[in-house]
Amino acid sequence: MISSQWRELKISGSGTTSGGSYGYVKINGSGTVLGDLICKEFVSGGSSKVEGDLTIELVDIKGKTSIEGSMQAQTVQVQGTCKVAGSASVRELIVKGTTKIAGAIIGEELLFKGALKVNGDCDVTQARMHGSFTVSGSLKTEFLSVKLHGRCSATSIYAKRLEVVKGGFSFGLENLFEGLAKELRTDMIEGEAIYLEHTRANTVRGKNVHIGPNCQIKYVEYKEEITIAPDAVVREKKQV
Repeated sequence: MISSQWRELKISGSGTTSGGSYGYVKINGSGTVLGDLICKEFVSGGSSKVEGDLTIELVDIKGKTSIEGSMQAQTVQVQGTCKVAGSASVRELIVKGTTKIAGAIIGEELLFKGALKVNGDCDVTQARMHGSFTVSGSLKTEFLSVKLHGRCSATSIYAKRLEVVKGGFSFGLENLFEGLAKELRTDMIEGEAIYLEHTRANTVRGKNVHIGPNCQIKYVEYKEEITIAPDAVVREKKQV
């Protein structure tokens, strides 16, 4: 519980301050916090850096922010660029822009339009991903919706319900990913209800599986139902 008596921190223009505990932190311009930062609300409207861990309830980034440690937060809103050198534990991550996390991410809800890079695992309750993403580890979720505007990849994907479709025209996203193939690449997809478009995978396992257009799958294992689009390629399928 963050005390209402904690001080506020505001940086306008250019400034550097030490870390610590604050109720409210606002940076307009260029600001650096030296050390770990604990606060209720962090608002950045320019260029900011936290040279340590960030523990917070609300993060609102409009511009460019770098966290040199790990981040633990309730709600993170990014309209711009955010980089986290460690792992991130968040209840809700909403991104319109670019976010890079050097470690893993754990949370409840992930909503983004833009580009996301996670060097570890991504373990969230539900995810709606519009744009391009790279997950170096596993992507695990109850519900996953992907609209492809660029190249997406994960080592493996586990979801009860999974839908991957080619994204339509979206002003801003088309310029960001111009010239990149709109496709998902992964070694393994496993779930219950699976719908795939523009996907390349070695193995797909599910209860009900629909392989849509422009898919190339080496092996599909299904329990109840499978449909395969005329232009999709499935080398081997098996009902179990």
